[in-house]
Amino acid sequence: MWLSTMKTCRRLSQLLLSLICNGLLPVLGTQKGEALPEVTGIIGHDVLLPCYLTHKPNSHIIQIQWTFLEPDGQKTTVVVLNSEHGHNISESPLKERVQTVNHSLQINKVEKTDAGTYVCTVITFPDGPFEKKIQLVVEEQTKWSVLIISVITTAALLLFLILAVVAYISISRRCDSGVRLSVSIEKLMK
Repeated sequence: MWLSTMKTCRRLSQLLLSLICNGLLPVLGTQKGEALPEVTGIIGHDVLLPCYLTHKPNSHIIQIQWTFLEPDGQKTTVVVLNSEHGHNISESPLKERVQTVNHSLQINKVEKTDAGTYVCTVITFPDGPFEKKIQLVVEEQTKWSVLIISVITTAALLLFLILAVVAYISISRRCDSGVRLSVSIEKLMK
C-alpha cells in the first residue's frame, strides 16, 4: 500500500509540474526563437521583425532578402544580404531607418506607413529558398495602455504561479501524510 501511495503521489506531482510547464512556459516562450506571425510596433520606437528559419546542418545560407508587400500587391525589396556580395539596403521609404540584426530586420522610428506584410526569404544551398511572412501592426503609444497591459500580464502570470505552487504544496502534503499513515499502519501490523 505504501508503495502504491508513493507512486500515486509521484504521478500527481509530475502531472502538476507538467501542467505548470505546459501552461506557463509557452507564455514565456514567446520571447524565444520562432518568428511571430504578427509583430506590433509603436510609432516613433524601434521594432525588430525576427527571421529565424531552421535549415539542415549541412546546408549553407547564401542570401537573405527582406521584402515589403504593399497593399496594392507591389513588392518592394528592403534589404539583401548575400554571402558573396555583402549587404545592400534598397531605395525605399525605409532606407535610412533599417538595419539587420542576425538576419532579422530592425526598423528604427516606426511610422504609420511601415505597417504591412514583410517577407524574409532565406536562400540556402542545396535546399533552396524558405520564406517567413510577418505582419507589422503599427500603433500609437499611450502611457496608460502600455502600463495597463504590463500590469495585467504580470498579475496574471503571478496569480497562475501562486496557484500552481499552492496546488503543488497541497498535493505534496497530502501525499506525505498518506505515506506517513501507510508506514504507521504497516508498523502497527508487524
